[in-house]
Amino acid sequence: MIDAPQHAAAGPRLRIGALGAGRYWLLACCAALVALAFVSHPGRILADTKIDLAINPAGFLRHALHLWDPAQFGQLQNQVVGYFFPIGPFFLLAKLAAVPGWIAQRLWISLILLAAFLGVRRLCRVLRIGSPASQLVAGLSYALAPIALSLLGYDSAQVLPSAMLPWILLPVVRAVQAG
Repeated sequence: MIDAPQHAAAGPRLRIGALGAGRYWLLACCAALVALAFVSHPGRILADTKIDLAINPAGFLRHALHLWDPAQFGQLQNQVVGYFFPIGPFFLLAKLAAVPGWIAQRLWISLILLAAFLGVRRLCRVLRIGSPASQLVAGLSYALAPIALSLLGYDSAQVLPSAMLPWILLPVVRAVQAG
């Protein structure tokens, strides 16, 4: 009689342990992606195409509202749209929170890496593709794709759409699955 309750109690512990191991690996992958963003030239602002976002985000957002920029003999503000949202407010909030520019920049890169990684992992789960381990590998492979890594340091706005793509596909996949 004593063996049955002990056996029943051990069952849920094993499942909880398995869930804990999965969460451990998920958190480990997320921590590795954040660490990767921070090990590249710590203390220095990377030469992103809109470096003034890290230095003076309020000034950048103020200038972005005008069509004509009189600096350097004038130019049309054709590229500020991609930086105006969500990148601009992110850097402005970081500046208001007294976060150094290089840390704000690495946090932004971390968010892009995490969005890509977690989005692919979630999409794989919704599509029921692969095992939990292979879903982690797929997410890491997508987040750490050579094109993403080569662009993140100097043109993070170009990586943002591909990082968000899995999240954009999720409602479509769910709608198709629902019939």
